[in-house]
Amino acid sequence: MPLDRSSCYRALTARDARFDGVFFVGVTSTRIYCRPVCRVKTPRAGNCRYFSHAAAAERAGFRPCLRCRPELAPGNAMVDATAVLAERAARAIAAGALNGASLDDLASSLGVTARHVRRAVVSHVGVSPLDLATTHRLLLAKRLLHETSLPIGQVAFAAGFESLRRFNAAFKVRYRLAPAALRREALHDVRAQATAGSRQVHTPTTSRDPASDDPSGTGSGADADCLVLTLEYRPPLHWEALIAFLAARAAPGAEWAAEGRYASTVRIARPPSDGASLGHVTRATAATSDDVIGDIEVAMRPTPRSPSGGRRRDGTIEVRVSPSLVSALMPLLARLRDLLDLDANPDAIARLLVRAGVVSSAASFGGVRIPGTLDGFALAVRAILGQQVSVKGATTLMGRLVERFGAPYAGAHAQLTRLMPTAASIATCSTSDIASLGMPATRANAVRALAAAVESGSLSLTPGGDVDRTLRILTSLPGIGDWTAHYIAMRALRWPDAFPANDLVLRRAAGNLTAAQLVTRAEPWRPWRAYAAMHLWRTASPAPSTT
Repeated sequence: MPLDRSSCYRALTARDARFDGVFFVGVTSTRIYCRPVCRVKTPRAGNCRYFSHAAAAERAGFRPCLRCRPELAPGNAMVDATAVLAERAARAIAAGALNGASLDDLASSLGVTARHVRRAVVSHVGVSPLDLATTHRLLLAKRLLHETSLPIGQVAFAAGFESLRRFNAAFKVRYRLAPAALRREALHDVRAQATAGSRQVHTPTTSRDPASDDPSGTGSGADADCLVLTLEYRPPLHWEALIAFLAARAAPGAEWAAEGRYASTVRIARPPSDGASLGHVTRATAATSDDVIGDIEVAMRPTPRSPSGGRRRDGTIEVRVSPSLVSALMPLLARLRDLLDLDANPDAIARLLVRAGVVSSAASFGGVRIPGTLDGFALAVRAILGQQVSVKGATTLMGRLVERFGAPYAGAHAQLTRLMPTAASIATCSTSDIASLGMPATRANAVRALAAAVESGSLSLTPGGDVDRTLRILTSLPGIGDWTAHYIAMRALRWPDAFPANDLVLRRAAGNLTAAQLVTRAEPWRPWRAYAAMHLWRTASPAPSTT
């Protein structure tokens, strides 16, 4: 959004959660920057400076607030970007693309030069790609110091720093205090709030006192229990609908969802020896013995009462992360935000869809989200299996595929016993092996062709990629048409304007139009046609059997 001082100050004084993550405010009298929902005393208008990104605030010499914690602010979805390249680069950097890799590596993966990436990011974010990466690392470290009892050495490496010395130096330069000192301040603040009874307090996840942490980073390691972290979002959020969608499509053995919770096994590639970054390799689904594996569970923790002023959140999203995934936290958290579509701006989407006549009111839209995925390849396979069968039938087939080709997994969650199959494990199978699970040979051949394309590196199914190119590759594969390709783009690529125009439910909802007529009708729904489709699927009567 254009950072108009008057509009920003009005949002700040109202503590309006709709603007959380849209801008940050730096207070010149304290040299601290906050989210617009911060509950501290509102500063004078003349003491406020506004920034579109936390990195820009830190570049200007402001330190993050310990109360509102800018590292938790929602991001901006792809559609908010004024430059597609800048958004793709920023998304990759947020997922750890420059952790152990160079700007040249990132530029190569985006198909441009490093100079082009640098210019685009500076223009869009206001800082260089390396400064942006440093901000993401430091904010993740700050988050872990606040929310966990991980030893400081583990915090440094989990945040993407190559050494404890570099971490300590960067932290002191940027925040003007040592990591151990920030942890002590954070713990003191938590205890003070608990004593005052001002709100439900999220305490560190291990029993060890984080204030006694060894700043040398030579502690014995993280507690055996899982980490518990929070995920922020812009309200409203229809959590029940989101979890119900995931529950109906959960692959038995690899996923589980019930009672407002969703759990899944996770596989993320470690950085290869050549320095390519964690979780940002072209062949992300190729399995190796060095992959980071574990499981996660997300749930909504109810908010006990509304904050003073502003828009109330329905609750706080809590994610439990198995200790084995600590080294992959940066890409994991990015995947989780995509899975739950937490960077969406539901009010802006609802306003457009109301004007376009898709929904009658913002309230009827109700904070609909587009569920993403933790594994783009598995999602694409599921989309193929769901062709011309019910949701239940596709779930059954996916469960058989997981049981046959997914590696065994043993974790604390009793329902999670398998990892999702990799492209490598399926590409080497015959079509008859896949068809024996109970599908036509043509569909089995489509699954195998998809796996071969991903395994060869010619097809990437991760967010932030070149959507047009990916759609062309997908539709060139046997058994994948426009509907399947756009469904994959909607959920795996996180493209908010994806639109499966030949979907029967959508055509009926629009008045029995042809696909071509529906494309014309949906033109005013841009750039959020995917949300329009999700709303129409959700409100269709009877409920559609959509993959």
